[in-house]
Amino acid sequence: MNLETCEGLLSSVRTTVELQTSHIGKGCDRETYSEKSLQKLCGASSGSTDLLPAPSASTNWTASLVTDSERDSDLIFRFDGRQAAKIPDQVVPQNLTDQFTIATWMKHGPNPGLRAEKETLLCNSDKTG
Repeated sequence: MNLETCEGLLSSVRTTVELQTSHIGKGCDRETYSEKSLQKLCGASSGSTDLLPAPSASTNWTASLVTDSERDSDLIFRFDGRQAAKIPDQVVPQNLTDQFTIATWMKHGPNPGLRAEKETLLCNSDKTG
C-alpha cells in the first residue's frame, strides 16, 4: 500500500483501510460472530467439550474467573496471567487418543508491554504437586 502526494505539502491525511479475505472463516472479523456461529463456521464437532462454561451449580470452577462484558451474547473470560482455571478431571474426556484438537479464541489487550512473555493455554499435570 502506498500514498502518492503529487509532491505537494500535506497538512494531514485521513484514511480507512478495510481488509478482506476470500474465505469467510479466515478473516479478521471474528468479533462479529457469536461463539456458536464460530464453532459452526469452523466445523467444530457437536460432541465437543466446553472447558470454560458459564458458571452454575455443576460448573463452579469458572465462578471466580473475571469476565469481560464486551459482548452481551457470549461469556468472555479475562485472564491477566495471575489467575487460572482448574478444570475438574471428570470434565476432560478420558478417551483422548494421540491426536486431538483444542480450539481457542484469544484476544490480546491493547498494550503488548503489559502482557507476559509466556502464555500457557493448557497444562496437563502429573498431579504430584
